Amino acid sequence: MNADVTTWALPEGAIARLGRGIISSLEFSPDGKYLLVGTKIGLWWYELATMKPVALWETERGMLSALKFSSAGALLATGNSDGEIKIWDVQNHRCLAKMQRMGRFDRVTALVFSPDGQCLASSGGRYDAVYVWNIETGEQIAKFTVDEELKPRYRPPAIPLAFSPDGRTLIGGTPESTFSVWDIETGERRAHLTGHSALVIYLLLSPCGEFLTSVDWDGGLHKWEVDKLTTKDPQPLITSMPEATRLVLYTYSADGILLAAMASGATLTVWDVERSRKVATLTYKETVRRFHFSQTGSQLVIGGTDTIMQAWNIGDPAPQPPAIRGHHSVCGSVKFSPDGQTLAAGYWSGEVHLRDVQELKLQTTFRCESREAIRSIDFSPCGNKLAATSHDKIVRVWNLEEPKAPPAELTGHQASLFALAFSSKGDLLVSADANGV
Repeated sequence: MNADVTTWALPEGAIARLGRGIISSLEFSPDGKYLLVGTKIGLWWYELATMKPVALWETERGMLSALKFSSAGALLATGNSDGEIKIWDVQNHRCLAKMQRMGRFDRVTALVFSPDGQCLASSGGRYDAVYVWNIETGEQIAKFTVDEELKPRYRPPAIPLAFSPDGRTLIGGTPESTFSVWDIETGERRAHLTGHSALVIYLLLSPCGEFLTSVDWDGGLHKWEVDKLTTKDPQPLITSMPEATRLVLYTYSADGILLAAMASGATLTVWDVERSRKVATLTYKETVRRFHFSQTGSQLVIGGTDTIMQAWNIGDPAPQPPAIRGHHSVCGSVKFSPDGQTLAAGYWSGEVHLRDVQELKLQTTFRCESREAIRSIDFSPCGNKLAATSHDKIVRVWNLEEPKAPPAELTGHQASLFALAFSSKGDLLVSADANGV
């Protein structure tokens, strides 16, 4: 591909793409060379050493919601918001199989390969069913559903999955703070594990294959012996978690240490869970909104409010210098200036970007300090002012001749703003809110 990413894999008739899509999923390659970023427009491959994009896949439908490499890294599974799953030959960039579950389409939220790499399990955002697929043929091998009395009272964010080390059973989250163990060949549910006080959101198998860690929404953590999960009365080995918080990510390191990464504002802390010991702490340059462990637990990729992502080698004092930029939040409004030379775009992150139409280069960025969603923008007829609505009920007006000056703030609305427009003479500005005012 050429170096100009704005022209990669464009739809017919388009001349450029500004931005790289909202991030929905992240995955490190097992060899540690690449970071994969699933977005609403497709799958970006970034070289970790430089954080530069090297490829863009899956742009036909986009809307990627889940990614998973096989243990050796030769295969990649992708799932999207339609419920479609694809298996890719990574080296040859070739789709080997395609799966589509029947019934209601729903975004794929979890994917996991079996230990022998022959099967793939998937789950969606509902508790209708968990599926197991044959990778070579794309055929459904098994489908597991929950009992009627276990149907959830609300939609879960995701259904965690894990294969047993021998690949014969699948472990999956079930409603009402439980998880179950299913026999893949017979379809029988061999165990139904209770003990959590909130929805189970993580199921992690240790590298040695002897232990399973289950974590719930409130930070409650249980560690189980895998070979005792299907016995009459299995009991967890530990049930503790330091400084439990919901913004937590878990993984096992290559040497079997259970790690938890916790974000609080601009501080990111990595814990050795069982020893209740801090492994590393990072003070980031802004509020941490997104982070993801590498396969070995030795690295994290970190994203902040400005959608900038950097890699951090755990234990180093600071993230690696190269950064990924361009994955903006939802674009709420776009507008050309009256002379047609400038393009303005307002985002739900509270930013307005002004670009030169000819070169498409970013010229100026205006920010709402509250970072409230911008849903409408407009230029004054003479082109020297730019107005924007925001979710915090304030209309902001910037003087484009003094871009560093703070905006005028117009107040009075009692509900979130959705639309505004200058009059043809430019002497009036009308704004409308969610209450119809």
